Amino acid sequence: MKMLALLTLIFFAQQPTKLPEGNGIPKGESSQVSQQPDGREHNNNASNSTPGIAKGTKPSEQAAPADQDVDIQRTLTNYTGLLVLVGFITAGAIIWQSWHTRRAADAANRNIEATMNERRARIEIIASHVAATSVKPEGPYIVSVSLKNIGPTVGTIRGVSARLVESAEEVEPNYRECTPLGLTGTIPPNDKSSEVTIIQKMEGQSVIHFYGFALYEDVYGRTHRVKVHIQWGGDGIWIIAGKPAENSDIEEKRPHKSWMQRLTEFSEKSPPWISPN
Repeated sequence: MKMLALLTLIFFAQQPTKLPEGNGIPKGESSQVSQQPDGREHNNNASNSTPGIAKGTKPSEQAAPADQDVDIQRTLTNYTGLLVLVGFITAGAIIWQSWHTRRAADAANRNIEATMNERRARIEIIASHVAATSVKPEGPYIVSVSLKNIGPTVGTIRGVSARLVESAEEVEPNYRECTPLGLTGTIPPNDKSSEVTIIQKMEGQSVIHFYGFALYEDVYGRTHRVKVHIQWGGDGIWIIAGKPAENSDIEEKRPHKSWMQRLTEFSEKSPPWISPN
């Protein structure tokens, strides 16, 4: 009886151990599980897996997100470069358009300026012949002065000054020594002003010089200064003398004032609501 029990125990010890089902091991992978000498189960796939990569994940699936990031960065770089290029093109177009507009504006201003100069008043200072009875060493010289408007529009006279000088040498005009003639008012186109007589005591020298200036305003509000310098010749006529600037008609440019000067002038003026009394 003891012998039969011993044989039965040996028979069951030699039978392979049956794995329990439903232990989290998928079917078809049971062949990968082997029993170690110490009785523990060992998964053969563990030795073949790559560290850091989850089970069932391929290396190509891990590299895909990195490739997508590179593509996105490349697209952003190209887009930024395109924006910079468009910015340069836009800036160039704006500069070109501004330059073209400035040229057109300058051309328009020149045309307007040319039209205004063509249509403005032009004042001339006219000196009469020296009176025949006055050309004496012991007597004064008498010259009548008038203004003539040879322009197509009205001219407004602001002031006229002139002087007679007798000298055998060249005369440098000194406009501060000119005598105001009192000629003011408006002169219509192609018309003359009244005459004013200049009487000057002379010493009987050979050459008589007449020089002076007139300030007048045209219909466009611009102020002009016309100058004249002539001398009485031996043929009994006036001839041009002196430098070209002494026989000219130049627009008087208003002096540039700084913002501090304009502010000072404004502060010195009384407000319109304050009565001067």
